[in-house]
Amino acid sequence: MLEVRFDDPERLLKQHSFYFLQLSLEGNIRHFLSRLVSKRFLTIN
Repeated sequence: MLEVRFDDPERLLKQHSFYFLQLSLEGNIRHFLSRLVSKRFLTIN
């Protein structure tokens, strides 16, 4: 569980935005890699 404290909302917001940014980046990279791989396989076949 994440420990949520509201004594420092700015720090909390920064942590969460960084976490979501990391998630979106990871998702985009995976999506890009899967597209790249599928394109390679399509060109090979």
